[in-house]
Amino acid sequence: MGQSAGLLHEALDLARQEMDAMRGGAYDKAVELAERRNSVTCMAWTVMEESSVAQCRESLQELVRLQESLTRMAREAHEEIKTR
Repeated sequence: MGQSAGLLHEALDLARQEMDAMRGGAYDKAVELAERRNSVTCMAWTVMEESSVAQCRESLQELVRLQESLTRMAREAHEEIKTR
């Protein structure tokens, strides 16, 4: 596994942890995980070589799906907090 693929794997793990934190209402932890995920994802982009893009495509697509879910969850949590 190349360096960029390894970093994307780490970013996916962080996104899943972030989702668990959101589900549990641990919003501060979710923000911390999101910041770490962003940093790791940026590092992956920095070291990604053209030859590894195809290898990383599936992880990138999964990150997009997770980000869409996390955004939806954050909006729902925001609305819930506003109505309290």
